[in-house]
Order: sequence, then structure tokens, then C-alpha cells
Amino acid sequence: MPGGTNLSDRTKAIIVLAVVAAYAIFPADVIPDAMLGLGQLDDLIVFVIGVIAAVGKLRKGRDNR
Repeated sequence: MPGGTNLSDRTKAIIVLAVVAAYAIFPADVIPDAMLGLGQLDDLIVFVIGVIAAVGKLRKGRDNR
């Protein structure tokens, strides 16, 4: 695949989860946590999307065996 990487799907999933964890922990958010409710909601949305992406990568890697 042109421009692709040689990373395994498992490695990509770990990277996605690490980025999601860093976003949730890092104090600078798109919507600050001080905005009660909305600040936590954006963290939750990023978490859910990240987990879905990571699980998709893991399933893709498992199916390619």
C-alpha cells in the first residue's frame, strides 16, 4: 500500500488507546472540564470512539491471520 506503514493492527490499536488516554488525562481539552457536564462529555465521546477504533483494528488483525 503506497504511503502505508508497517505497523501491525495490534500496534495501531495500542497507539489509538494511548492517544485516547492522553486526551482524557491531559488538562487541555477541546471543551474544558470546568464546563460541568460538557467537559466530561467530550472526554467520554473521544473514549468511546477510540475504543471502537481500537477494537476494529484488533478484529481486523485477527481476521487477517
